[in-house]
Amino acid sequence: MVLAHLLTQQTAGDPANREKWKLRLMRSLYERGKSSDDIRQMFRVIDWMMGLPPALAIQFRAALEQIEEEKKMPYVTSIERLAKEEGQERES
Repeated sequence: MVLAHLLTQQTAGDPANREKWKLRLMRSLYERGKSSDDIRQMFRVIDWMMGLPPALAIQFRAALEQIEEEKKMPYVTSIERLAKEEGQERES
């Protein structure tokens, strides 16, 4: 979390670099064998600290889903995913 905070400060005004570091932090959590609950909790804080513009947020999400597939470990609960899908259906 300290590293995420430092990287947030270092990448202020550089969203592309912030997206890169945010993804590296998340990959590191998966590689260290953290539980899905730990990853989810840490992701919430990292995501809050390291906000991204919409286009980069979409790119980040796609890359994170790829990591999730590789590790077979969801970072979002099924309830959260269903709620998101319902919200998207309502927008259509």
